[in-house]
Amino acid sequence: MRPIAVLGASGEVGSAAVEALRRLGLGPVRLGARNRARLQAAFPGENDVVAVDVTDAAALRAFVRGCAAVLDCTGPSYELGEAVPSAALSEGVPCVVVTGEQPVFDALTGAGGVSGETPVVLSAGTLPGLSGLLPRLLGQNYGRVSAPSSGSVTSGTSPARTGASLVVHTGGRERATTTVAADLVLSLGTVADANLFGEAGAAWREGARRSRVLVPDDDVEEPGFPGRVAVQPFLSLESERVAADLGLRSLDAWHVHPGPAVRSVLATLPAAQQANTPMAELTERILRAAEIDLTGRAPYYRMVLTLTEAAGAERSALVTSPDSYRLTGAVGACTVQQVLEGQVPPGVHFADRVLDPQKLVKDLATADPDTRIDLVQGGAEDEEGAL
Repeated sequence: MRPIAVLGASGEVGSAAVEALRRLGLGPVRLGARNRARLQAAFPGENDVVAVDVTDAAALRAFVRGCAAVLDCTGPSYELGEAVPSAALSEGVPCVVVTGEQPVFDALTGAGGVSGETPVVLSAGTLPGLSGLLPRLLGQNYGRVSAPSSGSVTSGTSPARTGASLVVHTGGRERATTTVAADLVLSLGTVADANLFGEAGAAWREGARRSRVLVPDDDVEEPGFPGRVAVQPFLSLESERVAADLGLRSLDAWHVHPGPAVRSVLATLPAAQQANTPMAELTERILRAAEIDLTGRAPYYRMVLTLTEAAGAERSALVTSPDSYRLTGAVGACTVQQVLEGQVPPGVHFADRVLDPQKLVKDLATADPDTRIDLVQGGAEDEEGAL
């Protein structure tokens, strides 16, 4: 059997992805990371272990050659870009990337586009990924809108409005990685960054992104999250795609930060960005703060999504997980499963627009048994819920 190549296998997400693939009965696996000794320590007795630098195009092509699929768990995406999916495409190997947003999509599809019969799925993690698939699952109640083939969003051209509104809260208390810390810095982005990743303070209103609609709050209570938390509004490009495809009247998306140390650092980041503080220093501040917040406390990660239809009926998705890294690895593994089963057509796609959300949520129960996803309708658990 041809192996499934996992890049970044020794990291938090990569190691979780390997375990998830095995729970799903997929394999064998070929494990790749920059440090072979660390890989061998993480996976003792594993034979197909390769030291590979993702910045070396020739080494990447050699690593993925002959594989059934590639699962890219490396990061951060803003630094590595399209390196891994480009190598996979050159070898005709399907690729799943747990990160990767509009800049990666544009790089892969621009300058001649992508030809052949090879599928690539981007943003196949927790956020983005599951955060875009769950609204589509909730939206199936009033008729899912077929997603366009394009990877971009054109404001004002969404399907007929449903009149529904969506509110999303995501976050938790957990140890940060360099990739997650960098994402937090980017989530404070300005209007100038909005076409690359998203926009802080923006929200979706009546068919378009609107700037400076929402403001952060550093001391609030939010349903589904214990204690008092800080919330940071951020409208990602994934959220815009979902809002446009489902014809939503409004969409508010919030990052939730329970830990006081991380909240304190986040409050200083806008000024630090204006002072041109290097990204490496900003991420290091977040890494230290996250460790402080975890001292003596159990980690957790949660997602709370509530869709309210025009008539007032509500349907919610509640996600409870030990941490987002395990969940991201599991979502990536479930995406690989759909690719191998032939459910993803050739070309470059975002996960939220191409995957079957109901199948993915059900498969997650196997891939990550410690994560619980409940669907709640009108205050009562849906018959499909408690997956």
